[in-house]
Formats: sequence, C-alpha cells, structure tokens
Amino acid sequence: MKHIEDSMELKKTHAELEQKVEEQIAKSVKTNDPLSQEIEERKRAEVALHESEEKFRSMMEAMNDPVYICSNDYRVTYMNPAMINRIGTSYIEGIPCYKLMHGLDKKCQWCVHDKIQKGVHSVTDLISPKDGRVYHISHSPVFHTDKSISKMTIFRDITRHKRAEQALRESEERYRTLTEHVADGVTLVQNEKFLFVNNAFVSMFGYTNASQIVGKRAVDLISSIFDQGLKKIYSGLNFDISAKKIFKAPCITHKGREFWVEGHHNIIKWKGMPAILTTIRDITERRLQEIAIQEETERLRNENIRLRSSIKERYKFGNIIGKSRPMQELYELILKAANSDANVVVYGESGTGKEMVARAIHEMSNRRNKVFVAVNCGAIPETLLESEFFGYKKGAFTGANMDKHGYLDIAENSTLFLDEVGELDLNLQVKLLRVIDGGGYTPVGSNKTKYSDFRIIAATNKNLVEQVNKKLMREDFFYRMHVIPVTVPPLRERKEDIPLLVEHFLKLYCDSEERQSLPVKIFEALQNHDWPGNVRELENVLKRYVTIQRLDFINPHKPYTANKTNDYSIQENAGLHDAVKMFEKEHIARMLEQNCWHRGKTAKMLHIPERTLYRKLKQFQLTMS
Repeated sequence: MKHIEDSMELKKTHAELEQKVEEQIAKSVKTNDPLSQEIEERKRAEVALHESEEKFRSMMEAMNDPVYICSNDYRVTYMNPAMINRIGTSYIEGIPCYKLMHGLDKKCQWCVHDKIQKGVHSVTDLISPKDGRVYHISHSPVFHTDKSISKMTIFRDITRHKRAEQALRESEERYRTLTEHVADGVTLVQNEKFLFVNNAFVSMFGYTNASQIVGKRAVDLISSIFDQGLKKIYSGLNFDISAKKIFKAPCITHKGREFWVEGHHNIIKWKGMPAILTTIRDITERRLQEIAIQEETERLRNENIRLRSSIKERYKFGNIIGKSRPMQELYELILKAANSDANVVVYGESGTGKEMVARAIHEMSNRRNKVFVAVNCGAIPETLLESEFFGYKKGAFTGANMDKHGYLDIAENSTLFLDEVGELDLNLQVKLLRVIDGGGYTPVGSNKTKYSDFRIIAATNKNLVEQVNKKLMREDFFYRMHVIPVTVPPLRERKEDIPLLVEHFLKLYCDSEERQSLPVKIFEALQNHDWPGNVRELENVLKRYVTIQRLDFINPHKPYTANKTNDYSIQENAGLHDAVKMFEKEHIARMLEQNCWHRGKTAKMLHIPERTLYRKLKQFQLTMS
C-alpha cells in the first residue's frame, strides 16, 4: 500500500516537473522571438547589401568612363576596368591616388579631399599631368557604416570637345577681327533682329557703337522706298525663297539721311537656326554718277532726235510720211509732246493719220516700253462704256464669268488713246475726270478703289470748243485733256507730199517694180484731186487702181461717179431679189468708203441702227480693204 502511494506521489511530482519545464520553454521562446526577427532582418539586409554591391560593381565595370575609389588617407581601394585600362595596371596595394592617377609624388594642387570629407560633391575640368589629356572629373563622397568617408572619382575624356571649342573660339575671333577691320558693313540677322554688326556698319548708319543696333529690327533701318523683295526677306525670314543674292537699295541713317548701298546676302545656319549674313557697301557716289549718266544719255538722245528732226529734207518720221513745211512743224510738235507727260489732243480730219501721230508721241516718250492702249470711243455701246474702261468683277452681271481688266488697268504707266473722244458719254467723262484727278475708279461689281497712272492722248475730227458750248462735253474734262493741242494738216494743204505717199503705197501694194509707177495723166489727176478723205482716201484709191487698174474718186458732197463703169454693176439676168441684195451690198460699201469706214456715221447716213449695220456687214462679208 505504501508502495502504491509512493508511486502515485512520484507520478504527481513528475507531472508537475513536466508542466514547469513546458512553462519555462514557452517563456524562453517568447523571450527569444524579437532576437529571431532581428536575425532574420539582418540576413535580409545582408542579402540586399550584397545585391546592391553586385549591381554597383556591374555598373562600374560596364561604364566607359574611368572610375576609382580611395580612402580618406588617399589610398586607392577600387578601380573599374576602364580606369585599369587608362593607367595600364590593376595593382593598387598601398599606392596613393595622386601617384597612381597622375604620376605625382605629392598631393594634387587641385585635391578636393577636404570637401569630400565634409560630404560635399565637387566637379572640375583639368589637364592630366600624366597623359596631357583634358578630363571632366566628378568627385562624390561614399559614406561607410563606421562613419568614414571615401571618395569616388569619375573621369570623362573631353579632349576632343575642348579642342573643338578652342578651334571654334579661335575661328570666331579671327572672323570677328576680320569683320571689324573691313571697310564693308557686315551684319547677321535672325528672327528679324540684328545679332551682330561690325564697326563699318555702325558708322555707315550714323551710330557710335554696335549696342545701339544689336537687338533692333532690321526693317527699321530700311528706307520707305527700299526694294520690297529684300524687305520681305528681312521681315518674313522665309528661308526657302529663291531671292536675289545681290541687291541695290536706298537705306536711311540714324539722322534720317538716305544713301544707296550694294549688298550681298546669304542664308546660313547660326546656332541651329536660319539667319541672314549680309555685307553692304556705300555706293551713293557711284549711284549718283549712274543717275547723272542716265539723265545725260536721255538728254543727248532727245537732243539727237531734235537735231535730226530739224533737218528740213526729212521725209519720214516713224510711220508718218511727208517733208512739207506743215509736216516738219508737226514733227517738231510731236517731239515736244513726247518730252512731256501732259495730256494731248490730236485734231484732224478723218483719214489724216491722227492715230499714227498719237503712236509716234507714245513711242518717243518715256512710256514707250508699255503697251499703247487704243480705244474707239464711238464704237463702244453706251451700256458697255463703264465696264470696258473700268473692268468688272466675276458675277457683276449676267455673263461675267470671270474678272476682266478694263482699259485703265491695261494702260497702267502707259498711254490711253481715246479716238473720237467727242463721242464719249457725259457720265463717263465725270468718272474719267475723277481718275485723272487722282481719285481712282471702281470696277463694276467691286467696292475696292483702284488707281492707274496713265497719259491721255485724245483724237477728234470735231471742234471740241463747240462741243463744250453745245454741252456735249464737260468743260472741266476738256481742260484736263486739252493741254497740248496737235493739229494734223489735211492732204490738200500738203500736196507736195503726194509723190512720197504714192511711192510708199505703190511699194506696199505692188508685187513688181514695173507697176510701182503711174502714168502722167493718172499722177496729174491725183495732184488735182481735193482729197476730202485725206491720206486714207489716197491709200484706198491707189489700192483700187493697183487691183482693177481704174482710178475712182469719191466726193461725199457729190453723187458718186466711177470712171468707165456704172455706179452699180448688176447682172442683166439677175432676179429682183438678187438684184436688191447686190444693190444693198454695193450701196453700203460705197457709203462706208465715203465715210472712211466710220460705222457710226455710215449708219446715220443710211438711216439704220448701228446694230443693223453690223449685221449687214457680217451678212455681206464686208471688211475694210
């Protein structure tokens, strides 16, 4: 029994001991948990540090720039492959950085250890004493856990870049020296403003130093009459344009004096952007000499014309033929009118050659290089007068499918010849008067005013003073035109010119020299005729004579009779309808000849509208010979 009790007591004691051990183990485990966590964290940190070191080492070894690390006592502790390749050895044991990197026996004069020990980053450029090359060197502090600081240095070879910079500076200095000592002005313009001007340019424009011009807009120094093509270049800087590389133009100085320059420009790249490099030379004296020579040449040319025209035996002036005294006086008057820009009125009977006189004035004037614009005022319907003179815009009226220039547009800087000016409508005279006075004109269908510089030469066979008195012409319009009156003499007042005219027309219409002469009787008849149709009648008479060998004269004040033939040649067996048509055709032809082919007068004489006459001309195929 006692044995059993001892056994039970023993078991109880054993159980208590086991419980105490478990409690002690649990307590110990609980106490060691933070330590285990710290151990795990340290292991992870060591792994991360190792990975970081591997990344750093891989990066250093992959760099093309040489890198080394040295301790605070100047001892090199690490070099990447690029640095090993630069110094030619991987042995670094105990060797100081200044010895290993630069071949020096003592600390470098440019040493930045003090800054690095304070944790300050440093950058410098230097020429290495070891190899003479230029390096951009970056120094950075490397912090250690023991609170020591090492220096990491990265070398970048910038020798080529530095040499290029030096060469560029030297080149710029050479060119700057050259531009400052040349006599021509030199400028560089970019974004419409001067980037550079030399001393010659500064002096040329009346300034004292370049700072007064640099930064200003180039167009501010340009004269108001400066060449627009060059002005467009400086203001727009459209560098794809094919502009002239050489120009002459007036410029304006700081004090407002105009002077002439000759320049050369080229479009270049400056700091990656387009710019205009221009050289200019003052040519004011040369330009004035050129203008004087041109004026003298023009004066001598006009003087030569006058001298040649003063020869009394002159028988031809342009296309005008005649050597009589009235014609010599006419030639002199043409020359005087040509040397002026004033308006001219040419008076003369029909057929005297008023248009030829007008053309001669134009061809001797300073407008001779422009087109001669001839307008028959009596042949334009009244409803079309304004559109013909001023032009019209597309859509202005039915049938206006496109813009059309009027006579005033075409006559810009030229001569406007108004034939039969007495037929001009009064309303149009008012509008033309406004244009002559500089007020401009407006095309039909437009609201934009246009201007034209033209000279008027008018022609008429009427007495314009009587037209003014009859209120058929405005007095102010008459005085604007009637500045230089020129009267063409009728043929009956210069019959001594008939032989020259006959010779001219026979050469023109005869195909053989044998026919270029007239029988004495025919020539006497020509001399004795009164020539109411003047030179045009003489031309037509000779043309008929050459064609049908028959001499016919027409007097508008007497019934027509023809030599050797009846008035109208109607076939005897012609029917009534055909005979009427033949009579109508020949009668219209005779009336046209009688009126020197003036359709308006012919229609009035026939008592038919002009429109009907135009239709008859087309029907019978009648044209001026």
